[in-house]
Amino acid sequence: MDANLPRLDVTFDVYSGRPNPSITLTGADAEHLLSMLAPGDEIGPADPADPPSQLGYRGIVFDWHGTPRAGLPATFRLIAGRLLGPGLRHWIADPSVEDLICSAQGLAGLIWTRPEPLATLSAELAAARTRQWWAADESPPSTESPTPCPGAPDAALGQWNDAKARGLPCTQLGPDWCRQCVNNCYNYATNTRSDSFGQPGYASGFLLPPSQIAVATVQRYSFYDGLLDATYATGTSCLGGLILVALALDLTPGRQDYHWWRRNSDGYWSHKPGWGAATDKDSSHNLIIDPSQCNRGRYTTWGGYLVVTPGGVRISGQPFTARTEAPLPDAFRARIL
Repeated sequence: MDANLPRLDVTFDVYSGRPNPSITLTGADAEHLLSMLAPGDEIGPADPADPPSQLGYRGIVFDWHGTPRAGLPATFRLIAGRLLGPGLRHWIADPSVEDLICSAQGLAGLIWTRPEPLATLSAELAAARTRQWWAADESPPSTESPTPCPGAPDAALGQWNDAKARGLPCTQLGPDWCRQCVNNCYNYATNTRSDSFGQPGYASGFLLPPSQIAVATVQRYSFYDGLLDATYATGTSCLGGLILVALALDLTPGRQDYHWWRRNSDGYWSHKPGWGAATDKDSSHNLIIDPSQCNRGRYTTWGGYLVVTPGGVRISGQPFTARTEAPLPDAFRARIL
């Protein structure tokens, strides 16, 4: 890669446990795509711009390395037609660009070659466009009140969620790292900050291939890190000074991923979707009484409960997203020329 060429890193913010996939464009290809991301009308104050931290598609993050462009910061996000970043709160001028990027003919097709993950991505984008960010879905809110769990950790959401306060869209290769951007659901659930997007088994020398993600495999690799099986537990169990965590998987072929939750001192459960902010809400925006019963989005395969002994786990991972350099697909060229 020529360091003198302009570069645009395009990252799909879709995973929770795994590092997000990214494509790098250089030279004229990078310039062309950036020109398609021109901001349009400003988003009005009555329209919430920031999506909640949720499982699944959370938008596309762009990191521009080149001559600054008017109206676009160096790092920004596109989600459901919204361009968001430092000083940027606008609708994209051409909403069809997001569909193109997320299609088989676009950059998504360079990452996912199977039809299932592309269909999932398309459905998530459609849902993001039709749903108001602040509104819950059709699931009724829980009327239960959990029993507090003394000895469990506090949710401590603010200690993990420092990206928005600093005006930073999360990018693991950015020069100004923050806790939120380099710790994932596994870090949060085990209450272990590694700043390396922790991966089950990695601290013990085991690398979990995406194609082998399954309940038994993710559990086994977490055992290597010091987690313990808790088949006796339920969503309301309180284990004193131990941390009760829960596992679920998205087994969409070609897009396998895992996600973790933890039970806190107030009796509720909380979690951290990938780069997103830690939250105590599920995909219906309801407080979580039991992760086995809550709305988990596409993480529908239940993985059971496990236990973390405070100070008894080793969590490590790879801090950098593997980036693929690729030419601009012909579909983009057809739009420009």
